[in-house]
Amino acid sequence: MKALIAATVLTFLVTSGNAFATDDLAQPPAAQKPADTHISWQKFRRELGAYPMAIASMDRNGVITLSGHTDSAIEKLRLNELAKRVNGASDVKNRILTD
Repeated sequence: MKALIAATVLTFLVTSGNAFATDDLAQPPAAQKPADTHISWQKFRRELGAYPMAIASMDRNGVITLSGHTDSAIEKLRLNELAKRVNGASDVKNRILTD
């Protein structure tokens, strides 16, 4: 008799489980704060060290000027994107030459 009652209760709980569930999927996702992707000038200079023929300077208005030479347009683009992430950078002037 106890087994029959237990089976009945278990069946009820399994089949009616959706009635007690919350509708979490109907809620809009929580607003997420965008990740801060900025880097320091010092970190940028360390990254720039991998490109011995490229140099960079930043004036007091935050304009970064890249000059020198890289082996490919991809490297030139990577340095440009990296320079845009520098804290305090307002603009990037990319004067790097490529082969």
